[in-house]
Amino acid sequence: EKKAAEKLEKQGPVKKAKRIPPKKIAAVALFGASVFGGVMVATNVLSNQGYINVAKKAFYDGNYKEVYLATYGTNLNDSDALIQKKSEIILKMQRWYDSYQNNLKLGREREALDALIRSIASYDYINAEAEAYGVLNEIDSIKDTILGVLQSEYGLSEEQARELLNYEDALDYTIALNNIITGK
Repeated sequence: EKKAAEKLEKQGPVKKAKRIPPKKIAAVALFGASVFGGVMVATNVLSNQGYINVAKKAFYDGNYKEVYLATYGTNLNDSDALIQKKSEIILKMQRWYDSYQNNLKLGREREALDALIRSIASYDYINAEAEAYGVLNEIDSIKDTILGVLQSEYGLSEEQARELLNYEDALDYTIALNNIITGK
């Protein structure tokens, strides 16, 4: 204890730390919150604008999937929302053709043919919506591509594909697809 007391005497009197006045703490906190808020607002506005610019470019390039992905979940004005809706409609039809291609790559020809046939029903479903948004030409172009594949690869006309859509029994439908694939 004596040694500890001697050490304290050598150090001299203990200085008490000054307290920072609450007004200064509040001012620094307010400044920090302002800077943080400004950075957050700028980040959100600039990132949304960047996504919208990417979406517009993708739309005019015909990459509708990228448009939809870039605008999904963002707050859009009327013209940007229109671009998103148009892309969504076109994408509804395009996904059937993409499904056909993916199934072929995976060696699932029956599922590929099924995707083409179901695209005809999808066309009927989205036709009026496509016309209302002015993308009927794009939808018709995809449909023509699909009909061309049905005709060239499977020898099916649009009417024959529609007949297949009327099958109520899944087993009969599957057998019919298998017969088309095997050429029976």
